Amino acid sequence: VMSYNAVIDACARAGDVEKAEAWLRRMRDDGVAPNVVSFSSVLHACAKASDASRAEHWLSAMTDSPGGPLEPNTICYNAV
Repeated sequence: VMSYNAVIDACARAGDVEKAEAWLRRMRDDGVAPNVVSFSSVLHACAKASDASRAEHWLSAMTDSPGGPLEPNTICYNAV
């Protein structure tokens, strides 16, 4: 999980929301359950791109996470 999160975070810091989302999807496809940090990084990328609708999508996706529903924390909400 940590390696995926590091890549997702690097994409988010670079402002590349598409790559951040792609890595989150790849993480899921590889059978690794994303955690709150994974989603928080993608939300950060969305915020950096000023894409509120995309951020809303990922907030909703947290509750349908394959590893079980995740509760957004204050970091997630602050990113949006």
